[in-house]
Amino acid sequence: MIRIAFALLLLACPLLAQEPDPDMAALIELGTPGPEHEHLTAMAGNWDVEGEFFVGPGQPMLQSKGQATFEVLLGGRYVRQVFTGDFMGERFEGIGIEAYDKIKGKYVSTWIDSMSTWVLTMEGDLDPTTGALNYTGTSPAPERGPGQTKQVRSTTHYDRKAGVMKVSMSEVGPDGAEVVLMRLVYTKQQD
Repeated sequence: MIRIAFALLLLACPLLAQEPDPDMAALIELGTPGPEHEHLTAMAGNWDVEGEFFVGPGQPMLQSKGQATFEVLLGGRYVRQVFTGDFMGERFEGIGIEAYDKIKGKYVSTWIDSMSTWVLTMEGDLDPTTGALNYTGTSPAPERGPGQTKQVRSTTHYDRKAGVMKVSMSEVGPDGAEVVLMRLVYTKQQD
Protein backbone atom coordinates (compact mmCIF):
# COMPACT_ATOMS: atom_id res chain seq x y z
CA MET A 1 0.00 0.00 0.00
CA ILE A 2 2.85 2.38 0.85
CA ARG A 3 4.50 1.58 -2.50
CA ILE A 4 1.30 2.48 -4.39
CA ALA A 5 0.97 5.81 -2.54
CA PHE A 6 4.66 6.59 -3.20
CA ALA A 7 4.25 5.73 -6.92
CA LEU A 8 1.21 8.02 -7.17
CA LEU A 9 3.15 10.83 -5.48
CA LEU A 10 6.01 10.43 -7.97
CA LEU A 11 3.55 10.57 -10.87
CA ALA A 12 1.87 13.68 -9.45
CA CYS A 13 5.10 15.67 -8.90
CA PRO A 14 5.53 16.65 -12.58
CA LEU A 15 1.88 17.78 -12.67
CA LEU A 16 2.36 19.97 -9.59
CA ALA A 17 5.44 21.61 -11.12
CA GLN A 18 3.52 22.82 -14.19
CA GLU A 19 2.50 26.44 -14.64
CA PRO A 20 -0.94 27.20 -13.16
CA ASP A 21 -3.85 27.10 -15.56
CA PRO A 22 -4.78 30.70 -16.58
CA ASP A 23 -8.44 29.96 -15.87
CA MET A 24 -7.54 28.77 -12.38
CA ALA A 25 -5.41 31.88 -11.80
CA ALA A 26 -8.40 34.05 -12.77
CA LEU A 27 -10.63 32.15 -10.34
CA ILE A 28 -8.09 32.57 -7.56
CA GLU A 29 -7.92 36.31 -8.25
CA LEU A 30 -11.73 36.61 -8.18
CA GLY A 31 -11.77 34.79 -4.84
CA THR A 32 -9.09 36.95 -3.21
CA PRO A 33 -10.26 39.88 -1.07
CA GLY A 34 -9.22 43.33 -2.30
CA PRO A 35 -9.38 46.96 -1.14
CA GLU A 36 -13.18 46.95 -1.46
CA HIS A 37 -13.29 44.22 1.18
CA GLU A 38 -11.03 46.24 3.47
CA HIS A 39 -13.64 49.01 3.40
CA LEU A 40 -16.15 46.52 4.82
CA THR A 41 -13.89 44.76 7.32
CA ALA A 42 -13.15 48.13 8.96
CA MET A 43 -16.70 47.87 10.37
CA ALA A 44 -15.70 44.93 12.62
CA GLY A 45 -16.50 45.47 16.28
CA ASN A 46 -19.34 46.22 18.68
CA TRP A 47 -21.68 49.15 18.17
CA ASP A 48 -24.46 50.97 20.04
CA VAL A 49 -27.32 51.87 17.71
CA GLU A 50 -30.00 54.55 17.86
CA GLY A 51 -32.67 54.58 15.22
CA GLU A 52 -35.85 56.17 14.00
CA PHE A 53 -38.44 54.52 11.80
CA PHE A 54 -41.27 55.76 9.59
CA VAL A 55 -44.68 54.55 10.80
CA GLY A 56 -47.00 56.60 8.64
CA PRO A 57 -47.57 59.96 6.92
CA GLY A 58 -47.80 62.84 9.38
CA GLN A 59 -46.71 60.71 12.34
CA PRO A 60 -43.51 61.20 14.32
CA MET A 61 -40.68 58.78 13.62
CA LEU A 62 -40.60 55.84 16.04
CA GLN A 63 -37.44 55.82 18.20
CA SER A 64 -35.48 52.64 18.86
CA LYS A 65 -32.20 51.48 20.42
CA GLY A 66 -30.05 48.42 19.99
CA GLN A 67 -26.62 46.88 19.71
CA ALA A 68 -24.81 45.41 16.73
CA THR A 69 -21.75 43.26 16.33
CA PHE A 70 -19.91 43.19 13.00
CA GLU A 71 -17.73 40.12 12.46
CA VAL A 72 -15.33 39.43 9.59
CA LEU A 73 -15.98 36.05 7.96
CA LEU A 74 -14.10 33.68 5.67
CA GLY A 75 -10.74 35.39 5.51
CA GLY A 76 -12.03 38.94 5.00
CA ARG A 77 -14.47 38.12 2.20
CA TYR A 78 -17.66 38.95 4.10
CA VAL A 79 -18.84 40.90 7.14
CA ARG A 80 -21.79 39.71 9.21
CA GLN A 81 -23.84 42.07 11.34
CA VAL A 82 -25.87 40.64 14.22
CA PHE A 83 -28.33 43.23 15.54
CA THR A 84 -30.49 43.08 18.67
CA GLY A 85 -32.80 45.80 19.89
CA ASP A 86 -36.37 46.85 20.34
CA PHE A 87 -39.03 47.85 17.86
CA MET A 88 -42.51 48.98 18.90
CA GLY A 89 -42.02 47.41 22.33
CA GLU A 90 -40.94 44.06 20.91
CA ARG A 91 -37.53 42.43 20.82
CA PHE A 92 -36.03 42.78 17.34
CA GLU A 93 -33.20 40.72 15.87
CA GLY A 94 -31.57 40.99 12.49
CA ILE A 95 -28.65 39.56 10.55
CA GLY A 96 -26.97 41.26 7.63
CA ILE A 97 -24.16 40.19 5.32
CA GLU A 98 -22.03 42.78 3.52
CA ALA A 99 -19.79 41.74 0.65
CA TYR A 100 -18.04 42.92 -2.46
CA ASP A 101 -18.74 40.71 -5.48
CA LYS A 102 -15.68 40.95 -7.73
CA ILE A 103 -17.53 39.31 -10.62
CA LYS A 104 -20.33 41.89 -10.59
CA GLY A 105 -18.04 44.72 -9.49
CA LYS A 106 -20.70 45.64 -6.91
CA TYR A 107 -21.13 45.76 -3.17
CA VAL A 108 -23.90 43.40 -2.07
CA SER A 109 -25.97 43.57 1.11
CA THR A 110 -28.48 41.06 2.45
CA TRP A 111 -30.76 41.41 5.48
CA ILE A 112 -33.08 39.08 7.40
CA ASP A 113 -34.86 39.82 10.67
CA SER A 114 -37.31 38.61 13.26
CA MET A 115 -40.23 40.62 11.85
CA SER A 116 -40.18 39.34 8.27
CA THR A 117 -39.89 36.10 6.30
CA TRP A 118 -38.06 37.42 3.22
CA VAL A 119 -34.47 38.24 2.38
CA LEU A 120 -33.78 41.83 1.34
CA THR A 121 -30.91 41.95 -1.17
CA MET A 122 -29.40 45.16 -2.48
CA GLU A 123 -26.45 46.04 -4.70
CA GLY A 124 -24.46 49.22 -4.91
CA ASP A 125 -21.28 51.20 -5.26
CA LEU A 126 -18.90 53.17 -3.10
CA ASP A 127 -19.02 56.89 -3.80
CA PRO A 128 -15.35 57.91 -4.12
CA THR A 129 -16.12 61.50 -3.13
CA THR A 130 -18.15 60.92 0.05
CA GLY A 131 -17.02 57.39 0.96
CA ALA A 132 -20.67 56.34 1.24
CA LEU A 133 -21.96 52.96 0.15
CA ASN A 134 -25.08 53.53 -1.94
CA TYR A 135 -27.33 50.50 -2.38
CA THR A 136 -30.55 49.94 -4.33
CA GLY A 137 -32.91 47.00 -4.35
CA THR A 138 -36.45 45.74 -4.54
CA SER A 139 -38.28 44.95 -1.33
CA PRO A 140 -41.55 43.13 -0.78
CA ALA A 141 -44.31 45.60 0.08
CA PRO A 142 -46.92 43.55 1.98
CA GLU A 143 -48.61 46.78 3.10
CA ARG A 144 -49.60 47.30 -0.56
CA GLY A 145 -51.08 43.84 -0.96
CA PRO A 146 -50.00 40.32 -1.95
CA GLY A 147 -47.08 40.16 -4.36
CA GLN A 148 -46.44 43.92 -4.35
CA THR A 149 -42.91 45.34 -4.25
CA LYS A 150 -41.22 48.70 -3.79
CA GLN A 151 -37.87 50.15 -4.80
CA VAL A 152 -35.60 50.97 -1.89
CA ARG A 153 -32.35 52.87 -1.57
CA SER A 154 -29.90 52.69 1.30
CA THR A 155 -26.83 54.75 2.13
CA THR A 156 -24.14 53.78 4.63
CA HIS A 157 -21.51 56.34 5.59
CA TYR A 158 -18.78 55.27 8.03
CA ASP A 159 -16.61 57.96 9.60
CA ARG A 160 -13.74 55.81 10.91
CA LYS A 161 -12.08 58.66 12.79
CA ALA A 162 -15.24 59.48 14.74
CA GLY A 163 -16.29 55.82 15.08
CA VAL A 164 -19.76 56.70 13.79
CA MET A 165 -21.69 55.01 10.99
CA LYS A 166 -24.93 56.47 9.63
CA VAL A 167 -27.36 54.31 7.68
CA SER A 168 -30.54 55.51 6.01
CA MET A 169 -33.11 53.66 3.92
CA SER A 170 -35.74 55.23 1.72
CA GLU A 171 -38.59 54.02 -0.42
CA VAL A 172 -38.36 55.35 -3.94
CA GLY A 173 -41.72 56.18 -5.52
CA PRO A 174 -42.56 55.79 -9.23
CA ASP A 175 -41.94 59.53 -9.65
CA GLY A 176 -38.47 59.24 -8.05
CA ALA A 177 -39.56 60.96 -4.84
CA GLU A 178 -38.20 59.33 -1.69
CA VAL A 179 -39.75 58.67 1.70
CA VAL A 180 -37.27 57.97 4.49
CA LEU A 181 -38.15 54.63 6.09
CA MET A 182 -35.40 54.59 8.70
CA ARG A 183 -32.28 56.31 9.94
CA LEU A 184 -29.73 54.53 12.13
CA VAL A 185 -26.71 55.96 13.92
CA TYR A 186 -24.11 53.38 14.96
CA THR A 187 -21.50 54.44 17.53
CA LYS A 188 -18.52 52.10 17.83
CA GLN A 189 -17.76 50.89 21.33
CA GLN A 190 -14.21 51.40 22.57
CA ASP A 191 -12.18 48.20 22.77
